Amino acid sequence: MTCSCIDFSDAVVDNVHFPEKVRQIRIFSDLSVEGLFLHVRFNRKYFVHRSLVGDGRMRMLGGFPSIGVAQAREQARYFNERDRAAGRPIVTFAECFTAFMKRKTSFRSRAHVHLLERMKRSILDRRVNPFCDQALDEITKDDIAKLVTAIRDGGTPFLARQCLSRLRSMFGWAAREKRFALTPARNPMADLTNHTFDLAKEHVVLTRAELALYAIASGRLPTARERALAKSLLLSGFRIRDLALMRWLELDLDKKVWTSTSSSGHLVNVHLSDAMCQLLAGLRSSRLNDHDDDYVFGTRGRPFSRPRGFKASLDRLIEQAAHETGPGASVRRWRFVDLRHTVIALLIDQGLDSRMIKIALGGRPTILLFNHGVSHAVAIRAAMNRHADRVAAFNTTNIREQD
Repeated sequence: MTCSCIDFSDAVVDNVHFPEKVRQIRIFSDLSVEGLFLHVRFNRKYFVHRSLVGDGRMRMLGGFPSIGVAQAREQARYFNERDRAAGRPIVTFAECFTAFMKRKTSFRSRAHVHLLERMKRSILDRRVNPFCDQALDEITKDDIAKLVTAIRDGGTPFLARQCLSRLRSMFGWAAREKRFALTPARNPMADLTNHTFDLAKEHVVLTRAELALYAIASGRLPTARERALAKSLLLSGFRIRDLALMRWLELDLDKKVWTSTSSSGHLVNVHLSDAMCQLLAGLRSSRLNDHDDDYVFGTRGRPFSRPRGFKASLDRLIEQAAHETGPGASVRRWRFVDLRHTVIALLIDQGLDSRMIKIALGGRPTILLFNHGVSHAVAIRAAMNRHADRVAAFNTTNIREQD
């Protein structure tokens, strides 16, 4: 592998030809700035800085044309001055974070891997993280606060919470590793928590206007299975993972009972409203080929397993319905569990106490209520029917109403 010396410029770098072989690499050094190199691979070009002291470690500066020659030279000069002054290579935030993430060699699931990749992209995004190339011991608490706030405002509170937790672990690990020269006293994460950035989990209760938009969007979903699932979430207040595992053999639509299995393994009789039974009966009549052992909202003998795509479709249809309604109509950022919280709030308005609500939403009744099974079943079904009537009243005329 040979290295050619050229005077870098944007035009010169742009005219450098890519190698013909996939694994071949061409390396060029800059005549103006010591330690600045250009690596050219099969389909990309990127600038690299090689430390002038120590073991000559390599630092990735960025790809061309994302950063130009002037910016690459400025970064290389900065690293040269820091290396000469300290007498050792300066470890940047990006280098430390990359080394920390490489320690995670085993993952629990594919979703965990996907989450780690999202966190890495968000934290190392130079558009929101200006201290990527700063020395680790120069980063302050305010720098971390600005980064986490930018991730929270541009993504989701969940992602910001995960990034904050990962940053706290990284700085703690770096303080224990002698090679990073970061003392515990200079750890910027000491006073930063989820409550510092208002990242604590919040329970959202949807208003009448928001529920009306949700009802309109649920009726516009493409398939009968998806429409029934969206309406069932609002009619019953069940978790989407519980509805995904509902089977036809567990339902007795004549008695209006769903015999489900709780998380502890006990069988629980869930009392369904008349509207919920009519919805399930209509879905059953449209799917005559289903077997008794099939999942109600699944396909081909498999349970429903795409909540993210389902949520994205609902969000798109809700936004469309809000646009058709006019200015002022919108829905806050919501989750499926917020529908459950909204149903609980509406059942409280119906006069149901907390124990009854727990049973209505699939919880196991207490010993006291076991002795009054008939009476609490009647009260629950009556409250669920009143709730279904209230849900059926949502239409475009009350979208602008507020609770």
